[in-house]
Amino acid sequence: MEEQNHLLQAQIAEVEKAGQLKIINHRLGQVIQAGSRGALGAERDNKFIKSQPKPTKARKMELKTTRMPENELMDLLFKCFSRFAYWPLRALKANVRQPEAWLRQVLEQIAILQKTGTFANTWTLKDEYQHMVKDPNSVAPDVAESDDDDEDDVTLEDVV
Repeated sequence: MEEQNHLLQAQIAEVEKAGQLKIINHRLGQVIQAGSRGALGAERDNKFIKSQPKPTKARKMELKTTRMPENELMDLLFKCFSRFAYWPLRALKANVRQPEAWLRQVLEQIAILQKTGTFANTWTLKDEYQHMVKDPNSVAPDVAESDDDDEDDVTLEDVV
């Protein structure tokens, strides 16, 4: 057996020097050539080559919003529009905490999106609902995308 292994190693070294053979793996005295069926089996056995399955991230349900019934959402929107006549979508979304697509769908039934002018990109009630508005020129404060506004209050000192 030792003599056989020695002869096999000598043959392998000779063929490798000639550049005719590329050895992927030495397995129990067997020579495995690249692209052969045995090489595929060797790659499957090797844990280094295997890729581990990616862990799936569990969706956070506390961040998700669920649709409330349409009549309840309309009541909530009418309350919002009774406070301010013009609302940016972000402010409405933050106020009613509903999915944006659902909010837009219901808003299109009761409100108009102002596309130009002083109140551009804000929603206001349709003419038939304008009697609910207390102040016709009031605009709801826009909600910032992030809460990093606290950095503006910091005073900096010169260090010598």
